[in-house]
Amino acid sequence: MLRQSESEKYMGSNNFSKWATIMFCSAAGMIYITVIFGVKNINPLNTDWVIAGGGDYFQHYIGWLFYRISPWTKHFLFMQNLNFPEGSSVIVTDSNPLFCLIFKLFHDYLPQNFQYNGIWILISYGLIGFCSGCIGWKLFKNPYFTCVLSIIAIMNPVVLQRTAIHDTLTAHWLILYAIFNALNWKSKYNWLHWSIIVIFVMLIHIYFLPMVGFILFIQILWMVKKREIWIRIVSMLISFCASFILIYFIAGYNYIQPQSSSYGELSMNMNSFFNPDGTSIFLKNRETFPLQYEGFNYFGLGLILFVCFSFFYLTLDQTRKLSIFIIPFCLFLLFSLSNEITFDKRILVTIPIPTKIEQLLSSFRSSGRMAWPFFYLLLFGSGFIIFQKVSERKNRMWISKLILLICLGLQIADFSAYNIDFYQRFHQTKTSETMELFVDIPIDDLKSVSHMAVTDGDSKIIDRLALFAVENNLSFNRSANARKILPIFGMVNDSVHDHLVNRTLQRDTIYIIINDEDKRLVVENYPNDFYRTDNFLYMIIQ
Repeated sequence: MLRQSESEKYMGSNNFSKWATIMFCSAAGMIYITVIFGVKNINPLNTDWVIAGGGDYFQHYIGWLFYRISPWTKHFLFMQNLNFPEGSSVIVTDSNPLFCLIFKLFHDYLPQNFQYNGIWILISYGLIGFCSGCIGWKLFKNPYFTCVLSIIAIMNPVVLQRTAIHDTLTAHWLILYAIFNALNWKSKYNWLHWSIIVIFVMLIHIYFLPMVGFILFIQILWMVKKREIWIRIVSMLISFCASFILIYFIAGYNYIQPQSSSYGELSMNMNSFFNPDGTSIFLKNRETFPLQYEGFNYFGLGLILFVCFSFFYLTLDQTRKLSIFIIPFCLFLLFSLSNEITFDKRILVTIPIPTKIEQLLSSFRSSGRMAWPFFYLLLFGSGFIIFQKVSERKNRMWISKLILLICLGLQIADFSAYNIDFYQRFHQTKTSETMELFVDIPIDDLKSVSHMAVTDGDSKIIDRLALFAVENNLSFNRSANARKILPIFGMVNDSVHDHLVNRTLQRDTIYIIINDEDKRLVVENYPNDFYRTDNFLYMIIQ
């Protein structure tokens, strides 16, 4: 009876240590990004930084604004009021479909100025800490190893880079969740977790799909090696594929047009893992081709040394066990490098691929992103190799802890200037060039208007007009979509230029004329039907 009591006491203590460690890792992630990103930017009522960010951030925010006020349709992630009348989707505006859907349900109760990007970034970092803590505890059952490696995972420079330019892609916790689930391959709920992962991926960003699929494939190889019963492997694959197909059609991915053949355009350079690209105070930058910024995958000096150090602890038996992963690792790395393999400013080899396969691969033309899992796989894999070795001889544990601490210190020092730079960037008061433009259109002129249509022209003016349109509950004929959608609403866009030439202007539409050619056309053919402002002409047909 005494033994049972002591055992229960030990188990309770161990369970407390586990969750205390994991929650510490989660809190560390949220504290880290709160300090660098700033509480004011996390505040959902502060929309200034989202608008001032321009580029992808503005595209994401505009997609959310139009989706928020659009009526529900059977295509629940689509809207017709943006890119009117053809329509758009929060999938192609990269507006985080999951959060768009959640907050649209409560749009009547939300304040007019509301952004969820800051909340999403905070949650993502918390989940990165949480999932990396779960992985660490699964591998080590040691708070020290778990916390240190989780902090290195939290400080992944790729995630901070995405925080600055593409918040939806900060969801690296999806990769970590997949790794943790693969480690729990014996669990009877393993198949269910793969279904949950796929659903999250499809409702956040589809670029994570090949990454989690790669981790699933690694798990399957391990299960085959361990002679796991085939029914478990098959049922897991069926649940993964069934979840993908289900969400693919429910979310409307089948209405999104495939991308043109451009695979390799945004690939990874072979120097990416040790090319700091301006993030290191120790290592020099290496050259890359202009569009290979999507292949940024710098590990950091601390992690590079930690991985190298792990090779000294790698046993022959471990090498044999890991050998089955060499081919899938190389193939997935090749996917990241694309069929045109480069090192620095040199093209090493170009692999010819059939046109149809190239078109298929072009669905993930930013192939450089596909190397993101390697950061976490090498981080925790190296930690496991070292920990397994030193745990056999307890007197060497302090040496490994010291080395791990030194590597963490080097990692923090290496990224110090990078973190400071982002801190200053996020905390400075940035004036939006978009918001500085004044839209001089009297509100009274909009009483008979439901739509706004603009010509080609200055993107800053178009962005400002998009904001003006959604603030006045007008549809808008343009959208900076990542991809086009099929005309599911039964109409396609006609250019304003063609309407001007063919004299087919609609009465419920305000036409904004930005470029000089169309301005000349309006002045010559519609001398009594336009109004002039500082940045454009506008027309409302009575």
